Amino acid sequence: MTAFTAAQLPTGLRAPDTVEKIVLWGAYILRRFTAKKTFLRQSGLAEESICSISRFTDADGNNKVQIILIMPEIDAPEQNLADWMTVDAVATTSIPASFSG
Repeated sequence: MTAFTAAQLPTGLRAPDTVEKIVLWGAYILRRFTAKKTFLRQSGLAEESICSISRFTDADGNNKVQIILIMPEIDAPEQNLADWMTVDAVATTSIPASFSG
C-alpha cells in the first residue's frame, strides 16, 4: 500500500479541501506508480491500465475529469471490514515530495 500521513497532504493553495480533491490527488499518485501496470478484464479483450485519468469536455461544454482505478480486493468476509478497508496494494512506493506539502 502507498501509506501516507496528514502531514504529506499538500498545503496552502494546493491543499485539497474536499473528498473529491483528495480522491483526485490520490489517483494522480497511484497513476504515477502504476503507469505500466495493466489487467485483463476478460479473455480476448485488450489489456487495460489499472489507473487512468482523463480530462474531457462533455456534450454540454462542461469540463470533466474521469478516474478509473482498478484495485485488487481481499477476500475476508469474516472480518466484517468497512468497504474501503477491503482493497489490497496496487503500489508500495512512497509518495513523491512533489505531491506533498
